[in-house]
Amino acid sequence: NMEIFIRKAMPEDAEDIANLYTEVWSGKYPLNDFTDIILIKERLKAEKDVWYLAFSKERCIGSAVCTIDKDNNSAELGRAVTSKDFRGKSISKQLYEIVREETLNKGIDILWALIRNKATYEISKNDGLTIVGYSESYILDKGTEVLLFGLRMTKEGNKKRVISPTKEIYNLCGVQRIVQEMHLEGNEGGYPQEVVAKMALKGKPFSLEGMYYPLNKSFSATFIPEADSFPEHFEATILADKTRHIQFLQSMGFSITAFLPGWFQKENKRYDCVLLTSTLAPLPVCDIQIKPILEDIINEFKTIHANKMETKK
Repeated sequence: NMEIFIRKAMPEDAEDIANLYTEVWSGKYPLNDFTDIILIKERLKAEKDVWYLAFSKERCIGSAVCTIDKDNNSAELGRAVTSKDFRGKSISKQLYEIVREETLNKGIDILWALIRNKATYEISKNDGLTIVGYSESYILDKGTEVLLFGLRMTKEGNKKRVISPTKEIYNLCGVQRIVQEMHLEGNEGGYPQEVVAKMALKGKPFSLEGMYYPLNKSFSATFIPEADSFPEHFEATILADKTRHIQFLQSMGFSITAFLPGWFQKENKRYDCVLLTSTLAPLPVCDIQIKPILEDIINEFKTIHANKMETKK
């Protein structure tokens, strides 16, 4: 029964942190932010994250981080790891709880996480995160990985939420379930002109250059990347009232994979979004135990294709 103690991460812990993530991930997730000593030290000095560590004697055996996006007043909960020698002692769960509570005390509106295994799924569920769909990860050496998308909106975030004037989005099967599970509230109101939400999941930067012709509403591409750098995954986070844009992307082979309540903040109000993705490569799951959960979510959102969302004239 070794004594385990938890405290905030400090810049001088950078080497211990890098060693821990390198040990646990074994090169599977090449995230330099967690394995490069210099980057870790810079990140901790900036004090932008809520970051806690677990120790047994002098050895760093656990870590959890919550990354806060001040512009969107939201936070990503994740990157919890425990040394292989200390698993089964609820260390990650304790770290998650501490990180979560301190983050919530900062007054953020949304907690979210990309969930890659059953253990994280259980912790997230206990933390009140609702599975709002799925997304892909870009951090594997070989291809992408499909992840569950968990989200929790605070009471304050709920108060700021504006319901889309295009109500058809809420009649969709997957969206209905999320609205009910999260006990979502909201106010009637117009949506901003933005189509694509500024806050989007991090991915490989990619832009397609070309010319748009308003007369015949066509786009002519003038630049396409080389074959070896061409993305295998396309993603768009669209405000929930922009049904014409959503339908257009669906006609181009995109699927709605998540409903993101209150995801976009502007002038202290929050607006619902949908995540649409188009994937050119097969998507494996990291943990086979979450596959049945993922399949249920995929089937639920597939029913969206059977629904024709009519744009209000």
